[in-house]
Amino acid sequence: MINCINVRRLLLTDPVDLEPDVLQHLSTCQACKKIALEASGFDEMLLSSMKIPVPEGLTDRILLAKGINDNQQQRKTRSWYQGIAASIVLTTSIVASFLYFDSPSLISEIALAHVNNELHHLQDRKNIQLAQLNQIISPFNMKMNASPQRIHYAGTCKIRHSTGVHIVIEGNKAPLTVLLMPGEQVNERLTINDKDFKGIIIPVNHGSIAIIGDKQEDLNAFEKQIISQLVII
Repeated sequence: MINCINVRRLLLTDPVDLEPDVLQHLSTCQACKKIALEASGFDEMLLSSMKIPVPEGLTDRILLAKGINDNQQQRKTRSWYQGIAASIVLTTSIVASFLYFDSPSLISEIALAHVNNELHHLQDRKNIQLAQLNQIISPFNMKMNASPQRIHYAGTCKIRHSTGVHIVIEGNKAPLTVLLMPGEQVNERLTINDKDFKGIIIPVNHGSIAIIGDKQEDLNAFEKQIISQLVII
């Protein structure tokens, strides 16, 4: 049975991959919805920080500074000092994350990295119906009045501060990624570019929307279509 206690327990273990009955509960319970948004933010920051590799040679420099010359002792303690080295990098990266967490200029990089980290969704062909999409986005006080092209994938995801929605739709050149990002506010329309993708970030009420696709894709038509179809309650 789904109730606030069960939902909050699930949010503490995995605030992203939520079942439909949990999403339905979040669409009607403001208290649980607030907890869901808060739970995902720090989780993503910590996971991103842990992916930072330990710089080459850092472990050896720590060993040298400690003056450990005995080979047998080095073998016994090397793994311990590697843990210290990793902890130093992790702590530094977490501090850096807090220092730069609120920089508006980073949201374009974060959105682009999110697409590159989940490229497999561009291969999905799930044929999501409009009712299914609205069930996913309704906890975020959003709904679509019409289907934006053919929907290949839709699901919740972690984007910096909070939980958002990752959608893949059919484009003219290749599938497009649409990221609904509640709480990620921008003051103006931003552009995104890297060697594989281009995109835009559009300010909306209480957040923003990223549209990212093939370098040859004309995104303006998709922008107008999504803005006209999306209702933010």
